[in-house]
Amino acid sequence: MTLANCIPNNRAAATNEIGQFLDDLGWGALFITVGVFWLMPTGRLPHGSWMIAAGFVILAFSAARYFHRIHVSGCAVAAGIVALVAGIGAAFGTSLPAIPIAMVVVGVCMLLASER
Repeated sequence: MTLANCIPNNRAAATNEIGQFLDDLGWGALFITVGVFWLMPTGRLPHGSWMIAAGFVILAFSAARYFHRIHVSGCAVAAGIVALVAGIGAAFGTSLPAIPIAMVVVGVCMLLASER
């Protein structure tokens, strides 16, 4: 499926189709990226490289949604930033509490989403 195949006559339907297409591409790219990084022999890449790559993938697909004027999940952007920062910290030998930070971010996202 290509992006051109996702453009029905109705604008709302087109937006939903493109959004679903980007979601599918994003998940696929995320799993492939993390899998490839995990398959690399230990010591070939700096520690935390897979988190940096995952953060970039998440942020890149969030940016694609933004540029197509499709709703961008603040939680996804926050997760991408947390992954990127934690990966950079790990690459430079700084131990950041990524899991507790991610839990706080997810909790805040859930609280903000419940206010809609």
